[in-house]
Amino acid sequence: MMDKQELIKKYGKSLQAREKIAEDKGYTIQKEPAWVVRINEKLYFCRFTDKYFKENPDEPTYSESGNPELVKKFTDKAKAEAVATLIEGTVEDWSE
Repeated sequence: MMDKQELIKKYGKSLQAREKIAEDKGYTIQKEPAWVVRINEKLYFCRFTDKYFKENPDEPTYSESGNPELVKKFTDKAKAEAVATLIEGTVEDWSE
């Protein structure tokens, strides 16, 4: 079994390394629940922007992406639901 320093050297100082260390010590990792807002088949909400469009001044502007690293993960489902309401999206459970 590798010690903590060997694991960090091998896996880097990342969440994955901490999880690997915990697993090697026999701990179970419980991930915090997270939700995302789906916009359509391929895209998810990332963040609101400060852009303004004359045609639709009341519509919120936001960035969207299909890249999981850029997608906004909410730890509060109520906040995800509020954003989904504003942008007419849907809330989904997220697991990495």
